[in-house]
Amino acid sequence: MRLSERSGKIESFHVRKILEMLDKRRHDPSIISFGGGAASLAPPQEMIHSLFSKLKNNPRKYSTYTPSQGIYTLRWKIAKNLRKYGVKISPEQVVMTDGGTEALFLAFSALFNPGDHVLIQDPGYFNYENPLRFLGVKAKYFRTRMKDNYQISEGELKRRLTKKTKGIVVVSPNNPAGTLLTKASIKTLARFAKKHKLWIVCDEAYRSVVFEGCYEDIYRYAPKNCVNLTTFSKSASSPGLRLGYIYGPKDAIERMVRVKELTSLCSNSWSQTAVQEFFKIKDSYKANVLIPTYKRRRNAMAVALAKYLPKAKWIMPQGGFYIYADFSSYRKGKNDVSAAEKLFKKEKVVVVPGSCFGPSGKGHLRLTFVSEEVGQIEEGIRRIARFFR
Repeated sequence: MRLSERSGKIESFHVRKILEMLDKRRHDPSIISFGGGAASLAPPQEMIHSLFSKLKNNPRKYSTYTPSQGIYTLRWKIAKNLRKYGVKISPEQVVMTDGGTEALFLAFSALFNPGDHVLIQDPGYFNYENPLRFLGVKAKYFRTRMKDNYQISEGELKRRLTKKTKGIVVVSPNNPAGTLLTKASIKTLARFAKKHKLWIVCDEAYRSVVFEGCYEDIYRYAPKNCVNLTTFSKSASSPGLRLGYIYGPKDAIERMVRVKELTSLCSNSWSQTAVQEFFKIKDSYKANVLIPTYKRRRNAMAVALAKYLPKAKWIMPQGGFYIYADFSSYRKGKNDVSAAEKLFKKEKVVVVPGSCFGPSGKGHLRLTFVSEEVGQIEEGIRRIARFFR
């Protein structure tokens, strides 16, 4: 029997390999993971206890379908929280999603037509191109460079612009590099999008994981052109809840709700109930648990890289979960895909090849610093150094 051509366009080689490696880690404690992108902290106890209490006292109420757009009180809390960052939206401008992955699919489905061109940041998250390709949209990379702290250049955007270009996808804090888009970059992007009537899709999955500097919300500068999406997987340490949200212009959100009705109908009611409690302790959890823990691990990885792999080139991440390092100065590091596979076989360390994140990623590896304790982080870097030697 024949299968659909568009499903065959989805590439999953690198992602599938990493997932296989991480699955083996469950049965082999000697494996060190610098590969996954999942939060390693437990969700806040207040959130868990509140959910259990509500389910125990009224299981039917909290186990039913919700509106496709999401529970209103939760969307109201999201809109209220965003006002602290200068973003003025209503609950009608928010739709709940099954994590950031569905958020991407809903946004791309609502904004772009088959045959459109969309510019995506290089380096950037590896799962932008696949859903665009599935929808018949052509992804075209625009380059950001380490020497420029991975900031956006208007000249680079102009070089990639065509008559078919309908949107730009950016990520801040950057996955994989961990850099924040500056106010200057954001103003440049907003001005360019308004001038050429382009959509901006901003992936802000790590907006709550910022170690230095301030997160600048692009929506403030181009509210009619901008759709932002995020997830509770990182901020609430709850990737298994599979809950995220999108905010943007009301007409665009309404289209996304229509697509949502076809993909999952509505997001998980337990997840939406749990994260409503999270807003009560969000700031304290971030300040007292999440940031101190991940910052300590980030610093440990930075020290170990400088000590054991001095020829590697990288920028200290301002946010996110990763250090994105260029290992091409080492002979074995020139082919990042081969290096990642052999590193796992020989040293039992899981990393992600830089090629996953765009054409400029050749010779790079993405290293997650949130998955292991400080001692394991140093041991993992020692193993990588031994491999390259």
